[in-house]
Amino acid sequence: MMNKPEFFPIQSLTFDPDLQIRAKINDETIALYAEQMVTEDDMKAFPAIEIFYDGVKYWLADGHHRRAAAEMAGHDKVWAIVKSGTRDDALWGAILGNGKQGFGLTKEDRKRAIMLAIQQWPDRSNVMLAEAIGCCDMTIKRYRDSISTSTNVEVEKRVGRDGKSRPAQQKASQKKATTKSKSTESSQPQETSATNSEPTHSGSTEKATAKTNGSEPSHPNKDMKFVPHTTLKLIPQDSPHVLLVNLFEIFRKGFVEEMVVMAMAMLLEERGKETVQHILAELNKKYGRKCK
Repeated sequence: MMNKPEFFPIQSLTFDPDLQIRAKINDETIALYAEQMVTEDDMKAFPAIEIFYDGVKYWLADGHHRRAAAEMAGHDKVWAIVKSGTRDDALWGAILGNGKQGFGLTKEDRKRAIMLAIQQWPDRSNVMLAEAIGCCDMTIKRYRDSISTSTNVEVEKRVGRDGKSRPAQQKASQKKATTKSKSTESSQPQETSATNSEPTHSGSTEKATAKTNGSEPSHPNKDMKFVPHTTLKLIPQDSPHVLLVNLFEIFRKGFVEEMVVMAMAMLLEERGKETVQHILAELNKKYGRKCK
């Protein structure tokens, strides 16, 4: 087993389409890499591709573009590191590696990676898969819900990044059905023994007595007044940052930061890096704070 990068014969590799996380191979990237792989020393300038050996096959996990570029440049070997592991280990390695080497994942690449990961590891938590792929855990949940709805497959427990197994979160549709079922049960008339006396409704009796006497019943909270949270500020249309000020006032320390980070992660995924950079630049320009 190669504990450090060495040159590995390309013909000995096993290629599996499902271990390619990218939605498609980028021919321009391969050509660009090939131009920079004239010699073996040139290949060493690139990160080593990752291979997993299960005792029978050498599974190529991360580095499909670099492998193809080496072949295009006329090499029969590629700069690589070989690890001990199964095909499943190779898929996990591919998910961890892609997007961290070379060019980042596109929206289609990320969707493919998410679908492969959910189908292969339905028992792993949303957070664990999200950190591996590089997306928001709510995105994993959205895709997972769409798959489980179409296949009716549910997992009782999932493994988190700490290795511990915990009950899987119940879907909103299931929670609604459970709540409706409980509501139906509680609305059913309950049988009472003939020997039991009728219950006394003290509230109704007091109201009837008060009505007979010509006076309205006193409300227990009649003298209580609502006192607004005076530290909260009105939110002018042109000053959305006041919303954050109010959130800082209401929620626990750290919550708003987590919310902003999650919002930026979702914007990065849905709108792209340029949109996020533009927003941060505008924030810096408007409020004079350096945003990274």
